[in-house]
Amino acid sequence: MTGIASSVELPTALLIGDEDVSDSSGGTFDHIFPATGAVNATITMAGVEEVDRAVRSAAAAQREWAALPVARRRDLMLSLADAVDAATQDLAVLNVLDFGL
Repeated sequence: MTGIASSVELPTALLIGDEDVSDSSGGTFDHIFPATGAVNATITMAGVEEVDRAVRSAAAAQREWAALPVARRRDLMLSLADAVDAATQDLAVLNVLDFGL
């Protein structure tokens, strides 16, 4: 990776709905770690096909979300906040890998 001690695996696939897409019409992009200039990941890029799929997936997910009772949406948002809080260290590492030291 980049010399940063971490067990964080860099995400490189697109997430469309609940599917990881690593082969797309948009090709790939070498993400450069700014602190060293080295490639730290090759990222899958979305092309027109993947963007269209993502928009359709998001529209369907929004309808499902809107149909949930308010209390269930609240509980899911609180769970999300807990998950972000639990992953603070990993998120910080990803931030450093994205923007440098």
